[in-house]
Order: sequence, then structure tokens, then C-alpha cells
Amino acid sequence: MTAPTSFCAVLIAARIRMILFRALHATAKVDTRKFPSTIVDQYRTIASLAGFATRAARACLRHQTELCLNRCLAMTNMVKAYTSSFPKHQPSKTMPHDEVVLITGTMGLFGSNLLAQFLQNPRISRVYALNYKKNRAGSLVDRQAALLRASGLYPNLVHHRKLTLLEADPSEKNLGLSQEIYNQILSSTTHIVHNSWLSTFDIDSPLSIFDGSVRMLRDLIDFALSSPLLAPPRLLFISSTDTLRSTPPSMLRRPPLSQSDTDKDPDELAAEGPVNSYDVAGSVYGESKWVGEQILTAAASQTTLRPIIIRMGHMCGATNGRWREGERFPMMVKLSAELGALPSVDEDVSWIPVHLAATAVAEMRNSFSAYLHIVHPTPVSSRSLLRCIGEELKLPLIPLSEWIAKLQERVYSIPYPPPSTNAGEDTTAMTILQHIRRVTVNATMEQPAIIFSQPTISSDEAWFASPTLHSGMNILGAEDVKLWLKHWRDVGMIASAQDAQ
Repeated sequence: MTAPTSFCAVLIAARIRMILFRALHATAKVDTRKFPSTIVDQYRTIASLAGFATRAARACLRHQTELCLNRCLAMTNMVKAYTSSFPKHQPSKTMPHDEVVLITGTMGLFGSNLLAQFLQNPRISRVYALNYKKNRAGSLVDRQAALLRASGLYPNLVHHRKLTLLEADPSEKNLGLSQEIYNQILSSTTHIVHNSWLSTFDIDSPLSIFDGSVRMLRDLIDFALSSPLLAPPRLLFISSTDTLRSTPPSMLRRPPLSQSDTDKDPDELAAEGPVNSYDVAGSVYGESKWVGEQILTAAASQTTLRPIIIRMGHMCGATNGRWREGERFPMMVKLSAELGALPSVDEDVSWIPVHLAATAVAEMRNSFSAYLHIVHPTPVSSRSLLRCIGEELKLPLIPLSEWIAKLQERVYSIPYPPPSTNAGEDTTAMTILQHIRRVTVNATMEQPAIIFSQPTISSDEAWFASPTLHSGMNILGAEDVKLWLKHWRDVGMIASAQDAQ
């Protein structure tokens, strides 16, 4: 073979390999990086190459199916472990005129806003705030006040006459509370808002790490069913739209944008409701929330408990712009500032400000619906928000593929082990790259990759249960972006305007 002929053969083989690998990745999500570059030389005929492709696709699909089934089995086994022998509700008192609320997990941005909403509600006479007992500096009151202040709320709310701050230990009897306090809460509580839950972005974590969170939920179910009131307390479980991330589009419906949208045939698509384990498998956080939903569903079918499962969409900054730096979008903005460019992604995002999400939860506490979805009623284009960020930070928008290439270059340049001085930054880059790979590898024509948002979902039931959602709220725009950036600059996540000059 002459040199020109040999060169042409190499180019043709490379072209065939590229087309084949792209087809395997697009149709069967095969990881083609494990295959040698000489694959075309090994299978010299069309028939042998087709046989290789078929075997590779089948093996990958079998592996994916096996992994999914194993995850589903772990989920259903955890549900079974926590759905036996529910206590029978035995009322001995009439319902009180006042509402008394028990909230778990108030030591965070959303939890602090929940606490403020219930304390400021005139129909609620007492609020018990229950948090895990942890060895941290400062008193419980001081820590809660600091979180309220950081969230743009009044820190003096910790001294509100309605409030009782408590620390719990789920491993102990009566949640680690004294018998007197436990009986006091039990005899008066009309609503339970369960917000406390382990949070992790590590998709490779085992489901078992959520065992403590799930056990706490079961303890609260038993607590509610032990109430002496005429009806058990309404139990509001703060779930997540992560339970819908893999749900087929035919099972979802976007939020109503106007009155004309609500006039559409309701049978076109399913409304808020349960999903099966197969559609949730893949996101361990979503899997854990699905387990919680199923435990509550079982309790509702076997007892007089009437839970409300609230699937929370993505929340953005509070009234002072505070948006937790460890969440994905803030991390991507931080990385973009370091990479010198923002990704041009055009998705409909229905992020809801955290204080409005908390308001909606408070309004939903007596809803007759079993499932409610909280998202912004008027989605906006992510590109419009990214443009605002780009203008403020003087960053250009580049195609997502180019941004990913920059991110990969950053990740692949990290030495191993990474220097301790920038270990946090390196972890951020790898976490975001892992997220993008996960959502893009599962993308299809019907269900494209979702980088920033959650799937478009039904929020009709929530829309009618919450005046805040129903009456409309401001569309996210430049003013919100400025608040977010101010907060991120204040905490040192991104360079201040003076430093950037």
C-alpha cells in the first residue's frame, strides 16, 4: 500500500469509528471511551462491525437495567422497612381552635424562612422548631438568630412569644425530649412541617446514608398518630422535584402561565401525583425523597393520617439575595467567573425565591391535595438571566460545548492528589462536570439535557392552594441577579466589582 493510500485508509477508518461511537452513545448511552481506537481494524467487514455494535449496545443496556433494578430494589426495601405496624390513632380530645405547628429543620436558608412565615401568621398560636442535636459552638438561640440575620430576616424572631426552640435526638426515646415537653407538643400540635433532610450532591452515595432522615420521618408519623386530638396533625413533607427528574414527559405538565393555560383539557397530561421507582432511580437524593413519599402514602392508606407531599422546585435567592453557595447554579457562576465565560444555555427555569416558597408552604398547610408542586408560576429563559450575569461580571456567553471543554481542561489539569490550598475549588469543578455528564448522557430528543432547571411539571393543585402562587409574582430578572451577585461578592464567592477592575 502506498503512503497516500495508507493515509486515506486511516482517515476513512477514523471517520467510521467516529460515526459508530456517536451512534452507540446516542442510541444506547454506551461509554465508548473504553473501546480501542483500532476497533475498525479488528472488525474489517460490515457484518462483523455490526455484530460488535449490537453486542456492545446490548451489554450496556443490560448493565444499565441491572443497575436501575438494584437501585429500585434498595428503594422498595427501605420503604418496606419503615411501613410496618403503624399505630392506630385513638382520639380523646376535640380539635383546638388555635393552630400549633411543629417544624423540623429550621437551621438553614429555607428552614429559617419557614420559621419566620409561621411565626408571623396570626392564625398560629405556637411554633415548635425542632433541630438535630449537634455539637456546635454557641447556643441554639444564637445560632438560629444568626441564620435569620444571614437570610435577611429579623433575628429578634428567636425571642417571639410563640416560639419554642428544641434540639432532638432521633436515636433516643421521645426524640430525646423530656416527657413533659414531649407530652405538651403531642397534646397541642395541629400541623407538622418536616423539612429536615440530609442533603448531598454525590450521586454515587448509597441510599443507606439517608436512613437517619427516613427514620425521623417514621418517628413523626408515629408521633402524629399518637396525638389525642380528634384528627392527627396534618403532616407536610418537604419533598423535591428531583423525584420527577427521569419521569417521562407524558407524565408531566408545565406550570400554568396564564388563565388560558388552565382552560386546557386536564386529561392531556397527568397532574401532581405518585411516580414509580424506575423513573426516580439515578439520583440518590431523589430516591430518598421517593422513599419518604411512599412511606407517607402507605401511612395514609392504612391510617387516618392525611399527609401533604410538597415537591419543592429549585429555589433561588432570598429577600437579601442570599443563595447558598454550595448549590449547583451558584457553583457554575463561580466557575464561569474563573473560566472567563458563561455557558449559553436556553432553558425555561421556574426558580422561586426562597421566601416566596416558604410563604406558599404556610398557605398550603390545610390543603385537601395529597401532592403539591412549588415552582415559579412564570418561567423565564435561563439565557436572559445568564446575559444579566454576564453584563454584571463582564463575561461573554459561549456555546455550552465550548464551556464544557474549558471545564474539562480545568478538571484534567488538576494534579493528584490536589493541593490542599485549592481542594474546594477542584471539588467544585469536578462536581459540576459530573452533573453535566450525568444529565447529558441520559438526554434524548424527547427529553433533552436539563442543565439548570427541573423538568417542566404540573403545579395546578399548588396554584389553587396558594394565593401567593395564584395571584402571580414578579418574573425573575436583572434586579434579582444583582441581589444574587451582591450576596456572592459579600461572602467572597466571586470577586467584588473593585477587585475585578
